Amino acid sequence: MTQAIERKGDHLELVALEGQQLSAVTFVQDYVQLHFDGPMITAITRPIVVAGDGSRAFGAPGYRDQLCGLISESVTIAYVRVGECLQIDFRNSMSLVVSLKSDAYRAAEAVIFSDGKGDKWAVW
Repeated sequence: MTQAIERKGDHLELVALEGQQLSAVTFVQDYVQLHFDGPMITAITRPIVVAGDGSRAFGAPGYRDQLCGLISESVTIAYVRVGECLQIDFRNSMSLVVSLKSDAYRAAEAVIFSDGKGDKWAVW
């Protein structure tokens, strides 16, 4: 049985997200939830959208449109470099990046991951 999270060298792969499509983006007062047809990421530290034309952070013109534009896109790889970032790369060559650097934290945690089955969850 494949684990939801696997250690691969210097990072953790969120294998539960690989091949999944982003099915919904939920904006809650001060955080964002990313739904992947089961697995879910709650980003208390808001994600940055990275595309070929640069990156957009929360509050920048076009940020919400670009983030919601990822709905239905499939994940090629998702990984965590503890103390650096969580990154989700999509098939359309765009990425979501959540900083895990201490100065970026807005609460006690930056990201909460759930595999959608209730079997595995993690907090960074």
